Formats: sequence, structure tokens, C-alpha cells
Amino acid sequence: MSPLAFYRKIQTNVRLNPPFITYVTQPKSSGTIAHLGSTTLIGVATVNYPVAGIGTLGYEWRDSTGVIGVGTQLTLSNLTAVSDNDRKITQRAIFYPDPTRVGIQTFQPGASNSPLSSDTVTLSVRSVITIVEQPDSDTP
Repeated sequence: MSPLAFYRKIQTNVRLNPPFITYVTQPKSSGTIAHLGSTTLIGVATVNYPVAGIGTLGYEWRDSTGVIGVGTQLTLSNLTAVSDNDRKITQRAIFYPDPTRVGIQTFQPGASNSPLSSDTVTLSVRSVITIVEQPDSDTP
């Protein structure tokens, strides 16, 4: 028996062959949105395992204020130019290893690039022109 056989059995928490996340559908803007209109964004990612593995993906939609939704689809309604024009939205895909697998022998590493952010979508909402006063006639 080799004197190195002992070292082959040392248990470790080193993450070997972790899975990684890739986007298969990036969220895209639907173009210019009408005042008080709506838009739906869709983003889908997948987990690639170099070695067999188990886990799930969670999704969260974010803007500058924080989390605004979860899932693969986000619908925004009643958009206005004042509050929503140039609003930047991204989706994050987060890998969750299977919590039922425990111990070193069945250790499921987290994805090496989790959470993975999608491309940024910038909303373009049309403004509304409001006439607050009617012109007067110049002729007597």
C-alpha cells in the first residue's frame, strides 16, 4: 500500500466540479411603452453540471430600490414617464443545492457563478403632454 493512501481519504469541503449557471433567455425590452401601459419581461437560466448534481434555480427581479419580483416572468403595469422612464431592471438567477443531501460523500457544491445577473433592461416610457390652459383669442 502506498504511503499516500491515507491522504486520499481526507475529507474536505473543497468544491470540486461545481455547477455553473448560464442564461438561455435574456430579458429584453418591448420597446417604447405607452403612458400607463405595461410590459412583461422574461428571463430563463439553466444549471450546467460537469458531474451529475441536484439543485434548483431561484429568480429575483431587481431595480435600484431592491427586489421587485420573483420567478422567470415579471409584468409591470401602470408605467409612467415620471417614475419609470429609464428605470433599469435586471434578473438574478440563484442556485440552491439540494438541502436533503448531507455529508461529505454527497456534498453538492453551490454554483461557482451564483447569483448570476442577466443583461440590464432599460424601460422607455412615453411622456404625456398636458395642456393646462387654453389660449385666448387675439382678435376683439
